[in-house]
Amino acid sequence: MTSIEFLTPSAPRTFDDEAAWYEEASVTHFWFRWRMDAISRMLSRHGVPWDVPLRSLDVGCGTGVLIRQIQSRSHWEIDGADLNQDALERVRCDPGRVLFYDIEQRDPRLKDSYDVIFLCDVIEHVPDPRALLGAALWHLRPGGILLINVPALQRFHGAYDDAVGHLRRYDGPSLRTDIEGAGGIVIDTTYWGFLMLPMLVARWAAFRSDEVSIRRGLTPPNRGVEAVLNLARRCERAVGSRFPLGTSILALASRS
Repeated sequence: MTSIEFLTPSAPRTFDDEAAWYEEASVTHFWFRWRMDAISRMLSRHGVPWDVPLRSLDVGCGTGVLIRQIQSRSHWEIDGADLNQDALERVRCDPGRVLFYDIEQRDPRLKDSYDVIFLCDVIEHVPDPRALLGAALWHLRPGGILLINVPALQRFHGAYDDAVGHLRRYDGPSLRTDIEGAGGIVIDTTYWGFLMLPMLVARWAAFRSDEVSIRRGLTPPNRGVEAVLNLARRCERAVGSRFPLGTSILALASRS
């Protein structure tokens, strides 16, 4: 059984139906694989080494999908932090730590502790994203990097976003504004998921608040559709260039 370290006594959950999200979260899911492709390109573009034992932290780690993906391709020691105990009990990050921890509480034992911090699909859920970004930067070592992923294109914020607790979607300038407002320096931003844009538009047009389902929104309707989405993912990875738009935005930042 996972050994959870409780650095925070209690904290509110970030959105109501986390169970459905966590049940669909898997390293084999096309969306998580697509996101990892984008993360890998971003880190490689900026020379972040996979074969050096960096210390990293995944904030809002859930059941540890990103942790498992990072572990499979690096020598990093990665900790996971979240405020959902049920999800944390499913995390496996040996030799890293599993933390029930609100990073905004800024445990002094973790100040300047990490080379890399991930805030992937987290800040869109919180009322004050700059407070969370500032807390993440506080945990970085000098010279460390913060990698943020958020949903893109506020124009297509819809019932599905409301169901999964998205308070906002971002574009490049709005994400930069929040990072810099938290005291960070933006190194790079890039859209990804360009070939998923038709799916985003279709979901925005079709979903209504009285019938929306997180599971329905996350899961392709059949294996054929999933195969097409994985093919689109591989095509986007093969192109390897930047896209003018996408369903998500990645940003790389450092401390000012």
